[in-house]
Amino acid sequence: MNKTFLLILFIPFIFLSESYTIDFQIGFPSSTTFCGVFQGFGAEWDPFYWMSRNVNKGCDQAGWTLITNRIKELNVGIVRMWMQLYWCQTSKDLTNWVWDTDQMKSIFKYLDFCQQNNIDVILTDWGWSMWAGLKYRNPADIRYAKGMAYYLKEFIINRGYTCIKYFIIGNEPDKEMAYNYGFDSYIQAYQNLHQELINNGIRDKIKLIAPDIAYSLELTFMQNCIDRMKDILDGYDFHRYAEYNETSNFNLTSTSDTLRYHLDRWRDEVLARDPNGANKCMFVSEIGDDQGLINTFDFALRLADYGTTILTTRLQGASAWIMHDIWYYDQVDFLMDWGMWKYVDNGWALRPWSQSYGLLIKYAPRGSIQAPVNGVPPNFPQLSHYRCGAVKRPDGCWSIFLVNRENTSVSVNISLPEMIKYPFQKYLVDCNTFVNYPDTLFPPPVNRIPAKNNINIKLPPESFIVLVESQTIGSPAISVTPETLDFGEVSRGETKILKIDILNVGDGVLNGTLTTDQGWIKVDSAQFSCPSGNGTTINVTVDNSVLNQKEGEWTGKILIDSNGGTVTVDVILTATCVLVKPNPYNPNKGLLTFFGSGIVPGETTIKIYTLSGELVKKLTSKIGKEIVWDGKTDSGQPTTNGIYLYTYESPKEKGIGKFTVIKY
Repeated sequence: MNKTFLLILFIPFIFLSESYTIDFQIGFPSSTTFCGVFQGFGAEWDPFYWMSRNVNKGCDQAGWTLITNRIKELNVGIVRMWMQLYWCQTSKDLTNWVWDTDQMKSIFKYLDFCQQNNIDVILTDWGWSMWAGLKYRNPADIRYAKGMAYYLKEFIINRGYTCIKYFIIGNEPDKEMAYNYGFDSYIQAYQNLHQELINNGIRDKIKLIAPDIAYSLELTFMQNCIDRMKDILDGYDFHRYAEYNETSNFNLTSTSDTLRYHLDRWRDEVLARDPNGANKCMFVSEIGDDQGLINTFDFALRLADYGTTILTTRLQGASAWIMHDIWYYDQVDFLMDWGMWKYVDNGWALRPWSQSYGLLIKYAPRGSIQAPVNGVPPNFPQLSHYRCGAVKRPDGCWSIFLVNRENTSVSVNISLPEMIKYPFQKYLVDCNTFVNYPDTLFPPPVNRIPAKNNINIKLPPESFIVLVESQTIGSPAISVTPETLDFGEVSRGETKILKIDILNVGDGVLNGTLTTDQGWIKVDSAQFSCPSGNGTTINVTVDNSVLNQKEGEWTGKILIDSNGGTVTVDVILTATCVLVKPNPYNPNKGLLTFFGSGIVPGETTIKIYTLSGELVKKLTSKIGKEIVWDGKTDSGQPTTNGIYLYTYESPKEKGIGKFTVIKY
């Protein structure tokens, strides 16, 4: 573990306003294009819960039940699990097998759960029998391979743990096993184990994968592993702890610096060096980002981006570090606190990334088929701060994953290659999600989109959206369009009306209420009730007269709360008017200026009156968006102190205002 995988599109670095639209064209799912069926997202789940250190700190059956219930709720399909030969063998000559130690009882509990819940296990012997425990002279010692084969036979044959699908020799060998004992000894260890598994009649029961390297920039190490072990390996794996710029693409100038490049490049190496490489699985068996941000939304968004990027590569799965916080070993004072949820002393509290990564686990499950987006792959994407991935799940329904790393919203058009049978549930993870749902792995869906193969939605700033085609029926489900009402320019004193449509795309009766957070936003009905398949139209009115003559962009929200979900509609208007400065005005000190977005150059007329209605001055706009007055009448006479009225009229609007003249 170095602490120091269906598609993606990259858009060039340009400023995107909310009116800009990105198109994602999703192709047909293809296990051929992606070199296999997706095996899912999972996490490192190392078997230390039932060790005395953790038990003494409060880890009990209730905590175990909570943890395993969460894993079932996530529908985890794959985990990576730590083991060591010396946990059950105390003799170099393999004469003293012990299966009832606390460590072995703990791993049996983990494997029991995985077996019962159809979770595939990537079992990794971390190779510490070389320098701890048995202290073999190096990995090439045949006793090491014989011991591992016997160990695996006990697990798979004698105890029936068919959940163990993959096996790795040596965690991060480029900085441990091969680094300490030489590359040749590392290769020999795999060759020895391959033969011993044959001798024990279980070679067909488990897949050997390698090299589990820590530094995925080590091209030569990976190339040599492929060249020398392609005939015995069933798959390949590596680790990647990404940096911020790699996932976001901020400040990058080349696609070769992106996370996707660093992930997908290994498939090219395998295809070039292994004749059967297109049929072999490839995992990124440890993923993470800046672990110092583990408790933040920023980390949650980075993992969402990382996971969506994996879905665009020709990788078959990923394992995040780690499932939950836990103390490692009984002999070493070492709390691994990088989990999706915290340790027992914090009540197993969730971290924000459990929600973003949890959506990836649940809705890109094992058995999914990845689909290309905008021709990626086989094409290589350009740089962008936006991501789209898509899979067709084993149930025949689609999941679409969308990431916006920018701090502004963007509109997205999604085109699917076939007719869609069922509505989409829309899940949103943004900076408010964990604040609102701190104890929930899966926040409730924010909207439901009718079954259609062309979808237009808005991606809020710095957000992760998952669209899940769902066959689930039996309850109401709300769909609201549009989710943004942009009224454009609204003149001072003017009102405008736009409409939103609310549709029940579920079953039963959809009941709900509408509330606004601004006094200038009104809805014509505060309640609604819609039978299945029916909807209602709500008129939304904005009123500029209550904005106190302030111009510019105004924003507000309409909260639609129902028994079929909660949706927020954003409301935007640009208030226009004609204002005056300074007010009060002293003609002896300069000019009076009429200004504002209501002025149209060459087409605006302003008339100034006394309170008795006598016309003082008529002004017309010329080139700019300001009109000035020198304080004199049409006949050139100075005005006297007092209150004056002014009217203005342009193609945009007309209105009235007042100002005061004070000479001193």
